[in-house]
Amino acid sequence: MICSQKSYEMVTRPGNVVYGIRCTTGQESPLFFADPTSAERVVELFNRCQLSPNQFLDALRDAVYENFCGR
Repeated sequence: MICSQKSYEMVTRPGNVVYGIRCTTGQESPLFFADPTSAERVVELFNRCQLSPNQFLDALRDAVYENFCGR
């Protein structure tokens, strides 16, 4: 993973398709969809979980690799 302390989790739907990221820091746990149309929520995720855009993409890549390549 991209950090020693994971501040997010991938959310999947049937078929292990990643469709969002949930912030796991703090008490709130909102779901942020991995969708280009939800740019404001993605920016909020960066702020809340302190992820940079590159870290966000790394997180998605990690999840895709884990889901489809069986890492």
